[in-house]
Amino acid sequence: TTAAATTTTTTNEMIIESINAMKKQESMYYQTKDGVYYNNNDHSSGVVNEKCRRLIIAWYKQISSYYHFHDNTIAMAVNCLDRYVAIETSILEDRLEYRLASMACLYTAIKIHEQLALDPKSLSKLSRGVFHSKDIEEMEFRILTTLNWTVNAPTAFSFVELYLKLLSPSIINTNSNNTEKEQTT
Repeated sequence: TTAAATTTTTTNEMIIESINAMKKQESMYYQTKDGVYYNNNDHSSGVVNEKCRRLIIAWYKQISSYYHFHDNTIAMAVNCLDRYVAIETSILEDRLEYRLASMACLYTAIKIHEQLALDPKSLSKLSRGVFHSKDIEEMEFRILTTLNWTVNAPTAFSFVELYLKLLSPSIINTNSNNTEKEQTT
């Protein structure tokens, strides 16, 4: 049991070290700016607001569901889009450009995090021909350059996964102790 306890302690220390590294990474490179979308309460055509963002996220979820992508991929796409918008605020004045950026962020997140990658032609079809493959690839490059290629942000899912790993030995021990008590009574 001493060897098992030492292994558990070492594993927990590594998990805590990973969590701390992710927190540092998040604060240094991946923070999004609050209120970016809220400054645009004008619902006239051409102006992007929080409602537009919610529609894009719903669209991301539909694509994810159809292709069986991970939720973390969608979180990554949203993070990239929000950080890009925070830097290139002029994009909020053009819904078409915003849609193109949202497609490019999804395209990038899928390439990084999924085994099945969508080619730009497929995304062009998803845009119903509004954007061509070249448009999506050029926007992807603009976004990557603007974000200094920092596109692998720690997400809430990443943190939860590590916290669950920390908790799982104690949960397992608690459950097995309860089972032992039930069997002896």
